[in-house]
Amino acid sequence: VPAVTRKEQFMTPNIPSVKSVVHEGIAQLEEQPTLYPMELWNLNSTEYQLKNCPIQIVVEVWPDNEYIAHWHDVEVVGFGEAKEEAIFDLCQCIIDLYERLSNTTDEKLGKIPLRAKKILQKMIEKTN
Repeated sequence: VPAVTRKEQFMTPNIPSVKSVVHEGIAQLEEQPTLYPMELWNLNSTEYQLKNCPIQIVVEVWPDNEYIAHWHDVEVVGFGEAKEEAIFDLCQCIIDLYERLSNTTDEKLGKIPLRAKKILQKMIEKTN
């Protein structure tokens, strides 16, 4: 077997790795979710309500019927086996985040949580 020079190593295509990259790319394309932009008009809560409606959310539907609801403005996510479950979980996560951030002083929050706190305080109010 003749020795391969360093230059020839880089000139010779690596066919197996090209194939694997193509197969991985196709697999990823097949597993992409369908995105549904939606409006959230309430938090499904008797204790909290939205004072500025609606909140713009996105629901992802994955091929394996997993649903993920996002409110990107404050980076909150809810999960479920149905759209309604994911949205309900999202509402609960929004309320949990609102409560945690409301009970934390601004000085103890970083830039992103402080931004989320301000958005949440602008959008949500306690009813009781």
